[in-house]
Amino acid sequence: MALQTANSIRVARQRAEEDLVRAKQALESRTAELEGTLLELQTQVEIAHLLVNARTIDGVANTMLEILCRNLSWTCAQLWRVDRQSGTIRRVAGWCEASRQADFQTLARFDRLDHGVGLPGRIWESRQPAWISEVEVDPNFPRASLVRDFGLRSAFGFPLIVSGEVSAVIELFSRQPRSIEESTLKMAAVLGSQIGQFIEREAAEADQQKVLRELRRLQDVTSTALANLPLKELLENLLPKICDAVGCDMAVALLLDEEANELYVEAMFGPNVESLYHLRVRVGESLAGRVAAERQLMVVRNAVADPSIRPALRALGFQTVLGVPLFARKKLVAVLEVGSFSNREFTDEETAFLQLIGQQAAIAIENSSLYEEARELNRLKDRFLSVASHELRTPLTAILGWTALLKRTPDDATRSEAMQAIESSARMQAEIIEDLLDASRIREGKLELQRHDVDLPAVVAAALKAVEPSAAERGVKLETDVPASASPVQGDARRIRQVVANLLTNAIKFTPAGKSVKTSVKVDNTTASIIVADEGDGISPEFLPYIFDELQQEEKGKRAGGLGLGLFIVKTIVDMHGGTVEALSDGPGRGATFIVRLPVA
Repeated sequence: MALQTANSIRVARQRAEEDLVRAKQALESRTAELEGTLLELQTQVEIAHLLVNARTIDGVANTMLEILCRNLSWTCAQLWRVDRQSGTIRRVAGWCEASRQADFQTLARFDRLDHGVGLPGRIWESRQPAWISEVEVDPNFPRASLVRDFGLRSAFGFPLIVSGEVSAVIELFSRQPRSIEESTLKMAAVLGSQIGQFIEREAAEADQQKVLRELRRLQDVTSTALANLPLKELLENLLPKICDAVGCDMAVALLLDEEANELYVEAMFGPNVESLYHLRVRVGESLAGRVAAERQLMVVRNAVADPSIRPALRALGFQTVLGVPLFARKKLVAVLEVGSFSNREFTDEETAFLQLIGQQAAIAIENSSLYEEARELNRLKDRFLSVASHELRTPLTAILGWTALLKRTPDDATRSEAMQAIESSARMQAEIIEDLLDASRIREGKLELQRHDVDLPAVVAAALKAVEPSAAERGVKLETDVPASASPVQGDARRIRQVVANLLTNAIKFTPAGKSVKTSVKVDNTTASIIVADEGDGISPEFLPYIFDELQQEEKGKRAGGLGLGLFIVKTIVDMHGGTVEALSDGPGRGATFIVRLPVA
């Protein structure tokens, strides 16, 4: 009985010990499970805390990988970023235990994989986590031999999802063989979403900062474009800002010369670009010429070897050159070229931004032209008022002076001289006022012609008769070669007489006493020519191109009096008749010849 009791006690004890072992094992398993869960939660908290204080994922990538390896018992980790433009996934960060750093640096040189290739590539393709228990036998692991040499056995990776697309992949390696762990897979899904949200926020903030930078740069360009500056100075201020705004090394503004159908360099910015000055480009030729001809943006890559780029520009070493047409009120005014020493590709957003900047540059060119015109008009107005007041005051002073003398003197001869002087001054003032009125009518487009058949010899004879007194007073001889009759001219007889009288008055004013002014008329089947040639002071070659411009006078003209309107009125009237007027002179002291050509009726 005692023996039986002892056996029962031994069996019960054995069972208790077995139950205790099983309970201990269960407790240890549960403890390990809880520790694992705690580590996973700790990992999530640490990474969340890391991301909260981070500005970019790349800035905290190494620390994040270290947390994963330390808490989850992995040996090494790498972060890969998807590069959709190149169709590859690139290694951007990594962490490894200190004892494995040298080996890991060698592995890090394997830094780019194609879509679907290797562990990162297949995760990118499948958008799902992937676990490799033995990397050496995996059929899609190009780095298998390298990893084996470093003693790494298992690998695991999971995607970071942003807006439904894989943005990056985290890859982990272990020295120990590890089978699939469901808890790690679940945690990876949480971390993938958590880090993905951060990357999405980072991308949104980066886009926002980019937009703000572009707006600031655009505002800088716009404020410069709206500055009231001469065109060249404005462009020299604007081009550096354009280069800064689009990240280029060179900018050139080529203005359109419509008459010559060419583009010419007005301003430029960049290293060694001085060689581009004085270059002219035909519309349709070279990059800028093609942009002008086709009215659209064009980009040339590998520009140093492209024959469509001007040799002078190729020699500067720019790899990428982009041309933008500049329009003001739908009219092409210029072409903007920007260049980069790198062989870069402009995105759609960059080209759109550059076109927006181009619009500001076009506005700048138009505003500067308007500003220059306004400045020139103000200058002409001030000069006009100064000259007009002086010229009107001169005969008025003579009239007042002779009138005062007329009141005091009883002498008939003096009174007669005073009356003649007063009459001459009054006529001079009347002529000045008429010129002023004609110039005003021309500017307002109100000068009109009363057209009919004109007897040109009779009109010229009338003009000659009108200037005879002033020629006689100055001692200038008038010579004529005018036929008695000629084919009629269709036009306004009074205005044609005004043209001839103005030319004769000018010739007499600048011809010394004893010299001649000769007037000729020649008529053929199509053209009637009036030639007024003098032996006077002549015209300098520098002034000859401007002689018909409004209010333009040489110094001798200013000294001789007048408004500088006579020849401007002559050219306007001749142009309105469909004719031409030409001024010829061999230089100072060698006389001048004016030829008016009018179509025969």
